[in-house]
This record gives sequence, structure tokens and C-alpha cells, in this order.
Amino acid sequence: MTATTEAPPSSDHDDRDARRIAVEQPVLGALLAATPSYDTVSDVAKVLRGGGDFARPAHGLIYEAVIRLHGRDNPTTPIAVASELERGGNLVRVGGAPYLHKLVSLAYPGPSAAYYANHIRGLARLEDFFNTAVRGAQRARTADPEDPDEAIGGHLAEVEQLLAGSLDDEDLDFGRFGDGLDEHLDSLEADVEKPFAVTGFEDMDALMRLEVGQLILAAGRPAMGKSAFALGV
Repeated sequence: MTATTEAPPSSDHDDRDARRIAVEQPVLGALLAATPSYDTVSDVAKVLRGGGDFARPAHGLIYEAVIRLHGRDNPTTPIAVASELERGGNLVRVGGAPYLHKLVSLAYPGPSAAYYANHIRGLARLEDFFNTAVRGAQRARTADPEDPDEAIGGHLAEVEQLLAGSLDDEDLDFGRFGDGLDEHLDSLEADVEKPFAVTGFEDMDALMRLEVGQLILAAGRPAMGKSAFALGV
């Protein structure tokens, strides 16, 4: 009698990763197959936040190498990307040059890459949401019953951070360093008062001016009204 063993069922996490990788490979292939006639890299970079959006760390390394090359006006062919990865000691970690050529064989057509890059970003955010929900459940199980607000407030703060990341995505833009440089230098020489905004809170407006380009943090303990304040502004 011959004993047989069954493979263990795949976990939900494995299934989610497989779904993400199935989209990541053709998008990366499109970046490696980009030509001067169609700047696929710029279109995709407007959508993705970085290598952390990829389920497979090797894919994140490949994407970051592509972005570095593109930023230096260098081609993003498999040969160029392999050299860039090798300089950082990461070529073997991503599967070597053969894997880069495999990605090219799976590439989406150039115009489709940005569309599927949205899927990569969306799946990455859903993974963050899933992990946030798991941590929320863990908080609920271990929270002090005499002070549930602390656990609830901590979870809400994480969810707010996810939503804030979504709003930030809408403001992202990607371009070359020299684009608009002359205009920026001219603006520095112009003696013009910068426009500013008001918060609607008169005491605060008397103390500070909100100008374009500033990063202002509303900080405080959970459930202290930060979100209500920000929405009010």
C-alpha cells in the first residue's frame, strides 16, 4: 500500500498574494518594455506610491530600480534594470536577469499598464485595510473593559490614516526635476505676498497663517476631536 499525502490548503493570505502577483508581473513587464514613444513609467508612477505597494518584495525592488533609471533619463530595459539591481546587490534576490525577461513576456500593452497599476494600488490598500481590521479585532479582545474608548480610538486613528492616504493619492504628480524649474526660480524673485487660508477659528487665525506647501499636523490622543477639527477647517 502506498501512502499519499495531500498538500495543505492554501491560506487566505496566500490567495490574496497570488491575486496581487498576477497583476504585478504584467505591469512590471510593461515598464521593462517601455519605449521613448510611450512613457509607461510616468503613467504608472502617478498611481503607485513605491515598492511597498507590491506583494512580492522582489517586485518592489524591480519597480524602485525602474524609477531610479527613469529619473536619470536612462532606459528601463531588462538589461539596464539588471545592471541597476546588480549595483545594489539585489539582482539575485529578484530572480536574476531571466526573471526580468520573463516579466517582459507577460507585459500588458503600454496604455493598459496604468489602468492595472490602479489594481496594484487598490489591492495594496485593501491589504492594509485587512491588517488594520485584524489589529482592531486584537485590540477588542485585549482591551480594558473599563476604558474601551482607548481601544476604539486607536483603531479609528488607524482607519483615518488609511483614508488620509487615499486623499493624498489624488494630489500625487510625477515629473522630471527640471520641469517648471525656471518658473519656480522666477517666483522666488518676485516680491509678492503669498496667499494664505483661514481656518475659521479666529483665535488660531490671529496666531498663524496657513500657506501653500506647509505641512501642519493636528496631534492629540485618540478621541480628542482631531478629525472633527480637521473637517471643520
